[in-house]
Amino acid sequence: MCFQDSLIWSLPISVIENNDYGDLRRSVRHIGAALRKGVDRAAPARSLTARREASKRRPVKNYVPITDEMRAELCAEFDRTGAGPASLFRGRPASLNGLTEIKISHWRTGRVKRADPTEWAYVADALKSLPSKS
Repeated sequence: MCFQDSLIWSLPISVIENNDYGDLRRSVRHIGAALRKGVDRAAPARSLTARREASKRRPVKNYVPITDEMRAELCAEFDRTGAGPASLFRGRPASLNGLTEIKISHWRTGRVKRADPTEWAYVADALKSLPSKS
C-alpha cells in the first residue's frame, strides 16, 4: 500500500462508498510531485550536480573569525551596560535582517566562531554607545 492509498483509506466511509475520491487522488499526486520538484528521478546525480553549481553561483559572504579577545570585549561591554541581546536586536536597522538575538547570544557564549563584519560592527558600536549600568 502506497502513501496515496493509505491517505484514501483514512477518508470517511461515505466518500469511499461513492467513489468520490478521484480529485483527492489527483491532489495527492500533485503534492508528491511538488515534494519531488528539483530532483530528477531518472538521473539524480545530474540534478544534484545542478544544485551544487547553483549554490556556487551565490554570492559568498566574507565572515570574520571571532577571537577570544573579541568575545571577551563583547562580554565586558554586555556586563558594563547590563543590556541583553534582545535590546540590541530590537534596535537594529532594517538592513541587518539576518541579525538575531540567538546569533548575538551565541557570539557572547562562544558557540559561534565567526560573524558578518557589518553585524559585528553594529553590535559593538551599539554596546559602546549605551551608558554604564548604575
